[in-house]
Amino acid sequence: MEFSKLIFIINTALVLFITIWGMWLFSVAVFNEITVDFTPVVTLFGVIYTEYGATTAFYYNKAKAENKLKLAKKYKIEIGKEDMTFEED
Repeated sequence: MEFSKLIFIINTALVLFITIWGMWLFSVAVFNEITVDFTPVVTLFGVIYTEYGATTAFYYNKAKAENKLKLAKKYKIEIGKEDMTFEED
């Protein structure tokens, strides 16, 4: 397994864990009528989803470049630097 895929999987698990933990925390507070400031937890949600979005974008960008190389090798197509740009065609 590639290291980037391992980071992506661990990051996904961490985001799921923090999301489930936060939902549990909110539900316990609502059902027990506890009034506390949830600003730190809400901030944590924003931070983890922002980081998850960045991780996902970089992972898919890397996968796109690797797939171009794999397909070029499979179909015996010579590629140059201009073919490896990450702009939409």
